[in-house]
Amino acid sequence: MNSEDTYRSVQQRYASVANQTELNEQRDYERKVATAFGYDPDDLRSLPENANLGVSCGNPLATANISLGETVVDLGSGGGIDILLAAKKVGPEGRAIGIDMTKVSPIQSADLGVPSS
Repeated sequence: MNSEDTYRSVQQRYASVANQTELNEQRDYERKVATAFGYDPDDLRSLPENANLGVSCGNPLATANISLGETVVDLGSGGGIDILLAAKKVGPEGRAIGIDMTKVSPIQSADLGVPSS
């Protein structure tokens, strides 16, 4: 398998996970994964339903010192759990930019009332 095939395979796998997030049992799993990584249940409830895909690599906001007015970039933002929580921390004067390799986006900035950059 060459690098382009690998890229496409990973992209398709993450896209399929994003498309499965409508299942109730998948949502329960996603919540369990997030709380195991230390996400606050109140923070999780404040997010759009599809923001947490349950494919976490950790909880970067637990150790990041994000301040009002900063710019935060999340590479591999997936459903948006981390970048949406970061957006709350940087406030209206800051910028939160999520970048992902998949073409499937469970949420859109317009759905959240957040201007896209």
